Amino acid sequence: MAKTTISYWRIWSMAIGFLGIQVGFSLQTLNLSSMFRTLGFDVGAKPELWLAVPLTGLLVQPLVGYMSDKTGGRLGHRLPFLMFGALAAITALITIPNISTFWSMVALAWVLGASLNMMVAPYRALVIDVLPDRQHITGFAAQGFFIAAGGLLLSAQPLVFANWVYVANGVDASVIPRSYPFAFYIGAIILVVSILWTVFTTKEYARKTFNTVDQPTGNKTAHGRHMISSIGHKRIKPARRLRAGSLWVVIGVVLTGVIIQFALDKELFVLSGVVALIGAMKIIVEILTKWRIPQNAFSEIAVDLFLMPKTMKQLAVVKFFSWFAMFSLWIYATAAVTNFHFGVSDPTSEVFHEGVKWVGALFVGFNGFAMITVLAIPGLTAITSRKTVHMVSLSIGGIGLISFSLIRDPSMLILSMIGVGIAWASMLSVPYAILSRAIPSNKAGVYMGIFNIFIILPQLISATILGLLVGNLFDGQAIYALTLGGGSFLIAALVTLFVDDVSPQAAS
Repeated sequence: MAKTTISYWRIWSMAIGFLGIQVGFSLQTLNLSSMFRTLGFDVGAKPELWLAVPLTGLLVQPLVGYMSDKTGGRLGHRLPFLMFGALAAITALITIPNISTFWSMVALAWVLGASLNMMVAPYRALVIDVLPDRQHITGFAAQGFFIAAGGLLLSAQPLVFANWVYVANGVDASVIPRSYPFAFYIGAIILVVSILWTVFTTKEYARKTFNTVDQPTGNKTAHGRHMISSIGHKRIKPARRLRAGSLWVVIGVVLTGVIIQFALDKELFVLSGVVALIGAMKIIVEILTKWRIPQNAFSEIAVDLFLMPKTMKQLAVVKFFSWFAMFSLWIYATAAVTNFHFGVSDPTSEVFHEGVKWVGALFVGFNGFAMITVLAIPGLTAITSRKTVHMVSLSIGGIGLISFSLIRDPSMLILSMIGVGIAWASMLSVPYAILSRAIPSNKAGVYMGIFNIFIILPQLISATILGLLVGNLFDGQAIYALTLGGGSFLIAALVTLFVDDVSPQAAS
């Protein structure tokens, strides 16, 4: 039995839920820090609170993806996680603006982050479950369109509210402005409507129908799983796994010692901890295998992580460098533009605030360009190839970021943002389409969750390493962080050349 081609209207209906998810993420990113400061707490002085959100995604997405792979029933195996995740997220969005205590807001912020992450991996896997191979790129492009649309809505929020809601906020700095509840309530409405639209217009196939259909074909592994020839699973000798795991642990411990010895930023403990954790997981997986302990969620996810398909490993490198570039933009765009292009660093000056407003306008344009570009992605990949489109897009994004340091007129930075928007459009769609053919569809959820790790890692590294580079190597000049991000885009484009892509035509 083959999957039937579905209409574009149904594809877009299936993807619209990402609009609500992205609005939720953007509200969390843009507003929570300000709300914490209103309550008298500086999140910058407690970086572990800021890091809690990405670390939650690091754990939640692979686990929920794994669970959705195992779930079945009348409601489907992906859609229930969208419904339950949306319910928790909506509750958090409605409650957060009415909280007046710090730790209560921290708890709700964590609930919001966990519930939003809960929906991402099953949602990505839904495209693989429902659409035939030739429509995967269209499905992921539609998701990318709504992600960019959500970013555009929230990027425009300060510009809209500055002339509408903020003027009525009052002057009491200890009270959360009335604009914040307004924004969170609107976000909750967008989330519930978009997710429910997806749930009620999307029909999943029964699990037994496609239990073995659409699996990559080729040699079977020792566990009997069908794998495509490029998937690259290898039986690694136990002694080698133990040595590798031990080495990772030692490196993590040494890095921790270096951080303590030289009194480096404590955010770096996260990186050393991640390195040690990877080594510990390798050792634990080997012990579980040696003792023949029955499979469980931890062991299966860990094995899938360490034995990723070859194409997925290649895409992980591409994703790491491309997302590192994007985080350099998100973290340092305001500091770079206000200092380099507007020539001010005093946050109390009127010129500085003009620079901040212009950065907001640039991000509105950036997301708008991405929305337009992502509509052309399916057609461009049909004419050329997915690898070519992604490589060219990332190269254009790299040139766009580097051009920030070459352009002096702030108004001309819109050209730079066009380039970055093109790269962003490709990042939201093409890698997932390439990955969809390289993984077994009955494990799409867990692999989409694992793939998210390579968004979290560059986020953690950019938040730590970039700060050290800007402060020590670049003499506080944030513009060079964007140049470094542009170089990272170009590295990602180069690595794309070496990705093994199995096209839908070749696979059919």
